[in-house]
Amino acid sequence: MERLVELRLWLFWREMALVALLAAALAVRYAVALGAGHAAGQESRSAGVLGVLRAGLAFLGQLPVLAQPLLVEGLWHRRLRFADARAWMGHALILAGFLGLGAMSALAALAEHVFRPLGVFSGVVRVALNKDHPVMALGNELLGVALLAGALLRWRSPRVRLRDTIIPGDRPALLLLVLIGASGYAVEALRLLAEAVPLRAARFSFFGFMLSSLLQPLGLNWAHWHFLAFQAHVLAAIALFFYLPFGRLTHIIAGPIVAARAALRARPTR
Repeated sequence: MERLVELRLWLFWREMALVALLAAALAVRYAVALGAGHAAGQESRSAGVLGVLRAGLAFLGQLPVLAQPLLVEGLWHRRLRFADARAWMGHALILAGFLGLGAMSALAALAEHVFRPLGVFSGVVRVALNKDHPVMALGNELLGVALLAGALLRWRSPRVRLRDTIIPGDRPALLLLVLIGASGYAVEALRLLAEAVPLRAARFSFFGFMLSSLLQPLGLNWAHWHFLAFQAHVLAAIALFFYLPFGRLTHIIAGPIVAARAALRARPTR
């Protein structure tokens, strides 16, 4: 079990390094494109990353004005809520599940690989280190349900009519989200079996525990299968990240930016 954990972590951090390199490359490319667009509108200023830095400083000064459109239009999607309630609910569930699970995973990784080696064991760190703590267990279970329910809602209504515009669906992204959610429950169930977690500790991981109860009679090498399930889970998340720039999920990043720009353009000039 310990050897598999070490191998899992060795692979995990190399996979994260690959994702970080891709994220850095995309960020630089996006910054250059934004800077070029900013400079095109203001010829006296340079393009590229410097243009973005100048625009960013100006943007910070506008944050009080932008707070409402960023939240109401960029994240809450008020117009979509009135145009298509089912699509809006699916969108809200996916956003909450995806961002919530990502935040909890990041917190657990920081606690395990940064704070633990440094000897930092605050209350939050102790909770994050304990996968069976009620906060961590229930959080993962409920956010996973939200993610899968949202993906199902959007799968059944792949297109959205917003005013006179038809917004197409993105089933490859939805399939990857389903794989991430479903494999997360498999990872949890196999972890409970591999670590022989008793019912009193696992009771808050209700879906994971039910699945582990169904699998237990098979009598497999649970540590080995947990390792494989974890790799499948991570690879599904990496595949979604690689797909992000090419699919509809790009609007997670672009939506708030577009809403903020629209608010700036609509702001009365003196």
